[in-house]
Amino acid sequence: MCKSTINSYSLKNIALFFNTSSKKYLHYFYNIFNSDNKSQTLRQIYNTFMRIKLHIILLICFLSPFFGFGQELGDESYGIASFYSNSFYNKRTANQELLRKTEYTAAHRLFPFNTLVEVTNIYNKKSIVVRINDRGPYKRGRIIDLTEAAAKKINLRKVGLAKVKIKIIGFENELMLIPYQQLELETTPKFSKKFYQKTRLKYKKKYRIKKKIKHKRYLKKGKKPRSKMKIQR
Repeated sequence: MCKSTINSYSLKNIALFFNTSSKKYLHYFYNIFNSDNKSQTLRQIYNTFMRIKLHIILLICFLSPFFGFGQELGDESYGIASFYSNSFYNKRTANQELLRKTEYTAAHRLFPFNTLVEVTNIYNKKSIVVRINDRGPYKRGRIIDLTEAAAKKINLRKVGLAKVKIKIIGFENELMLIPYQQLELETTPKFSKKFYQKTRLKYKKKYRIKKKIKHKRYLKKGKKPRSKMKIQR
């Protein structure tokens, strides 16, 4: 998981937040349990719990841009893909890079920066590998925003929106899963008195783990590779 660094000012604010909050809530609980009115005591406990819950939610929202959630190599997700409008180009992204039309980059709400994902158009089976360097899209139902160059590779530029499959194939700008085509048996031969049905073979895309990986901490020890994934020998 790619974790962005937080400056010392942010760490001091977090420590100050916990320090002041703990003192305040200890004072609340002391007054609550020393009171004689039980109904009022229960109401104060409920109000205190809601305050703590609100602070936890605010803390998660504060830390979400810095820390990625639990993504693993080979995870897949489905949704609607779109592409950037012209007004976003030559401006800073969420990781302070300039957004270029010719680069294969994308925006995702949760994936850590510099994560490599393979975006496959469900309708035409065309795919492209992009690097996450921005946050978004924030419209309901959409999961990824592509640059113009990446959108053209999967024929998204003409239609505007398309259902895609996203697969994580690398972290920290390092390709860890290598795609390849394997010929598999689709139907077995069938014999009858009237006809003979031949076997059907079909190429299926599979993935194998790269042999030499710099960031080996993303490979969990003792865990078998996922389905449709092989270890390169």
